[in-house]
Amino acid sequence: MASVMKGVASRSALGAACAATLLAVTAGTAHAGGDCTSYAYGLKSMLGPFDTGKVAKSAYPEGPAKADVAKVRLPGIGSVEGIGSTATGNAAAGTTKSTAKVADASLNLRLATLTTDAVTSSCDAMTTGSPVATVRIAGGAASAPMSSANVDLPANPEPNTTVTLPRGAGQLVLNEQIRNRDGSLTVNAVHLRASKLTPFPGDLILASSTCTAEGGQSQPRPPQQPKPPKADLGSITSRAYDTDGARLPGVTFELKRAKSSMSPTCTGDNTGACTFDELRRGTYKVCVVDVPDGYSKPEKDCREDIAINGNHRNVSFVIPKAKPKPPAQRLGSITTRAVDTDGKRLPGVAFELKRAKSSMSPSCTGNSSGACTFDKLTRGTYKVCVIDVPDGYSKPKKDCRGDIAIDGNHRNVKFVIPAANDGKK
Repeated sequence: MASVMKGVASRSALGAACAATLLAVTAGTAHAGGDCTSYAYGLKSMLGPFDTGKVAKSAYPEGPAKADVAKVRLPGIGSVEGIGSTATGNAAAGTTKSTAKVADASLNLRLATLTTDAVTSSCDAMTTGSPVATVRIAGGAASAPMSSANVDLPANPEPNTTVTLPRGAGQLVLNEQIRNRDGSLTVNAVHLRASKLTPFPGDLILASSTCTAEGGQSQPRPPQQPKPPKADLGSITSRAYDTDGARLPGVTFELKRAKSSMSPTCTGDNTGACTFDELRRGTYKVCVVDVPDGYSKPEKDCREDIAINGNHRNVSFVIPKAKPKPPAQRLGSITTRAVDTDGKRLPGVAFELKRAKSSMSPSCTGNSSGACTFDKLTRGTYKVCVIDVPDGYSKPKKDCRGDIAIDGNHRNVKFVIPAANDGKK
């Protein structure tokens, strides 16, 4: 059975690392300086072999103050849409604030599924007291196929609320609050820990916000240990333009790397751009995989040999408008009719349709009214011939009608079928 546990975080002051230091620059002049920071991101997935890095990341003061990504597909797992974050601050006042959001998430771990509508987190750090964290989860549910072990996620979860997923698929931590050693607070709206029983073990975080504020004391830090050198991470920003040079939103790009089965995608925002970040050293390729209605993929739809080694690269694509479809070809028809020498309708006469430079010769037999129709004929010149007649009749001397021009029109052809000559005169 799925279960929910609520854990209430302690309310002691977090102690922010935002204390300003007055630095005398000239006589009677001072400036406030410090390390007030805040940052946020909408998604981070490390499920199975898939590592997205921090998607739609914003940061204060280094920027960007706002980031948005339309959609991230997790191959074999699902997708997360409407990803965004903001990070702001006021160095003079010693305050910071960050927010993160996703509009929709749908994840299938095989043993269990996780779905949500809008998910948000915010971290608001004032100069007094502890930073205030807020989490909202709309339409969240964890369920298992063919099982009643389902649970709806609380809309306003208490800090560090845990949800056990059905069938041992793992655990969720809702409104996860982490007090960092520098006095900052990190709040993750949803933290998924997928178990090794699933095909995609690992972690996924939705809507993470971190903030600090002046006025508290940070916890003492342990002696610094030498850190191993960090791999140089880089990024690639893809941009789309129309043929007039205007930015074109809604183009979807795919990132590829040799010897990697993972191909993350992102969709351009209202500026036509999206960024693949936290990329390890290597050579990458970016391709256009989808374009908005009214446009077509460019002839050269990939940019190759993009070398990343801690650097940032920009690639751009010009997206042409879709070529207008040719007008539908006009189709015509020919109706053949057979009558006897008295002008009466004669059923059972077989006709054949011929066209120059065509090996096809369809045939039809007249109905009770002596008529049959060849339809859906493309533009061209046709010939109709009598190829068989009922007993007691003979083929007419002029058994073909030629030069029947068809261009979306209808033509009628009539044959007079004579009685058979029995030789008695």
